[in-house]
Amino acid sequence: METVTRIGQWVLDALIVVLNGVLVMGYGVWDRLPHLMAVAGAGVVLLFDRQVACQNLSRPAHQGRGWMEAGGVRSRVPQVLTALTGVMWLAAAWVYPRPVPAIGAAMWWGWVLVLLVLRGERDAILWRGKGFLLTYALALLGFRVYLSMAARFEPTVWAGVLGSSGEAQRVIAGNLAIFSTVGTWLTWFVLPVAHFSYLVQRLLVNPLSLAAPFATAEEWIAALRGRRGS
Repeated sequence: METVTRIGQWVLDALIVVLNGVLVMGYGVWDRLPHLMAVAGAGVVLLFDRQVACQNLSRPAHQGRGWMEAGGVRSRVPQVLTALTGVMWLAAAWVYPRPVPAIGAAMWWGWVLVLLVLRGERDAILWRGKGFLLTYALALLGFRVYLSMAARFEPTVWAGVLGSSGEAQRVIAGNLAIFSTVGTWLTWFVLPVAHFSYLVQRLLVNPLSLAAPFATAEEWIAALRGRRGS
């Protein structure tokens, strides 16, 4: 009986350890969920990069046998730029608390959704989206560097320039408050709103066709040629 009790206690302890491990992993994933979503969004954008690069750099094969896909360095440049944007964004999101990582994840997936809808404009939207996200990441990193440097300002060093240590401390604190407010507005509102405004503008700039709202220009041309041939 004592052996059975020990086995039961061991099983119970093992289950508790496993459940605690699952909870710790779950909390960790939840805490880094925006980062994981951004990585997933970057992976989807890489697929779009590959598709657009093949379309732009491919050429018709001989005797109408389809298309010959392009390769080499030129077709990898968009993917390298996307990877660079993703790395810069992860570096920025890692040093900021919420809501900045969540804002960035929303920017990535809003971009992906527009790419899915506007198939005919993927080339331009890919380029502009990378520009917005890369600018946002650099702005976040620059703001973080400024805050780190501002925290090390010594009023005694600036006392000779500003008159006294008290005056220097007041000026430094005032400037830090102003730049912190402006930086927060830029990183929380202005830059994300600019990104989403561009995406909405691309969605609304041209009315969608009721017959085939998501068709590309190539598909429309092929359909028109098919009608003429019939």
